[in-house]
Amino acid sequence: MPARTNKIRHDDENRFYVYVFEKDGVVEYVGKGCGNRLKAQEKRFGYCGRILEWLQSDTLAFKSERKWIKELKPTENKNCGGGGGRSRKPVKRLSKEYRQFLAEYSRVGPKRYLARFLLSKINERNCKDYSVSYDELDALRCVACGPCN
Repeated sequence: MPARTNKIRHDDENRFYVYVFEKDGVVEYVGKGCGNRLKAQEKRFGYCGRILEWLQSDTLAFKSERKWIKELKPTENKNCGGGGGRSRKPVKRLSKEYRQFLAEYSRVGPKRYLARFLLSKINERNCKDYSVSYDELDALRCVACGPCN
């Protein structure tokens, strides 16, 4: 007796597929995959799914997934398909301080912004600690504030 394999069989032309999970006649989930995606989902759902159709490309599989979701109206799909988790990218909120930094940096430019930052740390009392001469400190002020007269 030949050993049973969990590999999903396909030909070289059609390696992508759209699959469905049904329970008691109710369509719960429609997805798309290639390789062992269906087997991984079977472990998640706890029962077997079936392949609806084989396709030649990932793009065609996304389109077909959307078509099947629209037609079958599964109960567990969170979106209309064609993107899975990629369809909703998380919105990253920037802190107020970082937004202020970006605004100032864009307004004055990188050279002037850096000069202003350095002047916030270096002054006449501590410039020797940073190995900065008084002349270099004056030159830094000219960059930070504009040309000196």
